[in-house]
Amino acid sequence: MASNRRILTKLAGELQATRTGMGSQLHGVYRGYTYVVKPGTGSGKKMMMVAFSVSNDQTPASVDVWGTMRAVLPSGGRIIPKGFSIAVYVPVRGGTKKNVQLIKNLIEGMITQFERYQYYNCDARGVQGPTNVYQVEDGYSFLNEESAKMTEYALKLNQEEDYVVRENYALGLLGAIGGGVLGALLIFLIARIGFVSSYAGLAMGVAVIYGYKWKGEKLSTISFLLCVAVSAAWLYLAFRVDMAMAIQASKLSDYYYRASSFQSCFVHAKELMRWSGNMDIYYESLIKMMAFGMVGVLAFGFTEIQGQRKKYKMKKM
Repeated sequence: MASNRRILTKLAGELQATRTGMGSQLHGVYRGYTYVVKPGTGSGKKMMMVAFSVSNDQTPASVDVWGTMRAVLPSGGRIIPKGFSIAVYVPVRGGTKKNVQLIKNLIEGMITQFERYQYYNCDARGVQGPTNVYQVEDGYSFLNEESAKMTEYALKLNQEEDYVVRENYALGLLGAIGGGVLGALLIFLIARIGFVSSYAGLAMGVAVIYGYKWKGEKLSTISFLLCVAVSAAWLYLAFRVDMAMAIQASKLSDYYYRASSFQSCFVHAKELMRWSGNMDIYYESLIKMMAFGMVGVLAFGFTEIQGQRKKYKMKKM
């Protein structure tokens, strides 16, 4: 199967389009219509997205119109309209040449349909005329000079309002602890229904991060490190409780008095696993749960911080 980079490279050459975002997307103007092409996903399948912004008398296209436009889509393709913007997703199949031709045919076919129904190129407000593609926060937008200035001004106002909101470390910590409780309960639930509880550690990181942000309003580098520590503490506690429950459910209590109650199993879990010759299982389970948990909290934490850095920012692509 062709890679996205090869498809975009060849497509950019044939359409004389501009590649941006480290070569991960391209945009251009064809027959008077501005378009964006970038990789996308749908139902777990590798897809390409082609987007336009069109209007008819400053009115977005109706559902019926989009329905008729589906005639130009290849098998597995779909249209997602949102306001004046229309995103068309097509599955990537076969080699580079085949996919480049498919996308070119799609752009040609969609524009033919736009012209047939008298839909003109417009900006995000529906104003007719030439547009440029802008990166707005973590998305894209079709804007002309006037709407670009308006969007930039609105972003600055939102940034000033957000600046007034201060990060609340105390409430954020409570939110992170609450998220840890939910993550621990999920670990126990998954373990009880027979699945590997280590994988639930991923959810622990997510719950702690979003628990902190829910109460703390923001996520800084300091609070991110705090969330890592909270996640590690909850993961270890959840591991010990899960291990104690497993020991108590085993036949070990018949041979060793310290396995007679849950409290005793929790306190002496490591000793009991050593006595039964299962220390390899103990450390393997601990490492797996901590590893999955740290992956969860680090991945979602970095994603959240990166998202905050992109917030209120825009640039011309």
